[in-house]
Amino acid sequence: MRPKSWWDPRDWIGSNGMSQEELQAQSDALDAQRGQLNQSTYARIQSQQGQAAADRWLSQAAVNEAAADYGTVEEQINSDFNEGFSSGYDNVTGTIRSGINWPLKFIWDALPWWVWVGGLGALFWYLGGGVWIRRKLTA
Repeated sequence: MRPKSWWDPRDWIGSNGMSQEELQAQSDALDAQRGQLNQSTYARIQSQQGQAAADRWLSQAAVNEAAADYGTVEEQINSDFNEGFSSGYDNVTGTIRSGINWPLKFIWDALPWWVWVGGLGALFWYLGGGVWIRRKLTA
């Protein structure tokens, strides 16, 4: 068993007091139980409805099992941790971004378009645009 550390997400997640190895063993036991149930159901369908119906059921059960396969307990924990971390990161950065953007959006929306055009023209003139235009016209 590996030592516990403060930075490893697998050590943070509550698991009803079970270790990762115990959770994996429980998952394996449930997989074996599901396999036994599938075999008994297959045998029952085969005896009641025939081989073709049982084969259809078994292929559908395999499709369902593949769609519901979450991998090992460690993969699930890592996936859930990454999903939660990403969600929290998006919440924090979204709050910061909206806090920074709100005053700028307010100013942008408060001034009509013609004020912005006039302001850009005045800035152009202030930064020497008038001299530049005069040089272009006299050249």
